[in-house]
Amino acid sequence: MALKVLLADDHRLVLEAIENALSKADDFKVVATTNSGADVADLVARHQPDIVVMDMRMPGVDGLQALDRIRARDKSIKVVMLSASDKPEEIQGALARGADGYILKTVNPVDLPSALRQVYEGTVFHGGVGAPAPTQSPAEAAGLTEREVTLVRALARGLSNKQ
Repeated sequence: MALKVLLADDHRLVLEAIENALSKADDFKVVATTNSGADVADLVARHQPDIVVMDMRMPGVDGLQALDRIRARDKSIKVVMLSASDKPEEIQGALARGADGYILKTVNPVDLPSALRQVYEGTVFHGGVGAPAPTQSPAEAAGLTEREVTLVRALARGLSNKQ
């Protein structure tokens, strides 16, 4: 079964390029596109995608605000932030806010399906051509153990103590 993807970027060319890259892979189906962060949460509710790929910087409601709105409604959907910025603090900030991945707009389009599969399977992905790996993960910076990170992620997804 194909993974359902929602795309959000204020540049039509970027939306069409991503849609084209995903159309070449049999295991993805783009269910909706938008150029507005304000529309993302409603489109998520309507189309129930498996993955949202969203620009960090959109006019009005930006990608991080839209991410907050998605997480307020549904913590299980995978959200990948798309950005031209390779600043470690922006990458770490997006991941700390609940993004499951961060992909640079410089990524080779043929690598995009693989990156999205990794995110869907639970790997926190950050990458793209020229993307430096953060020198320290947010968990390392906070001094969390691997078990504590697992617990925090479960809580962020809305799971209870027993789950």
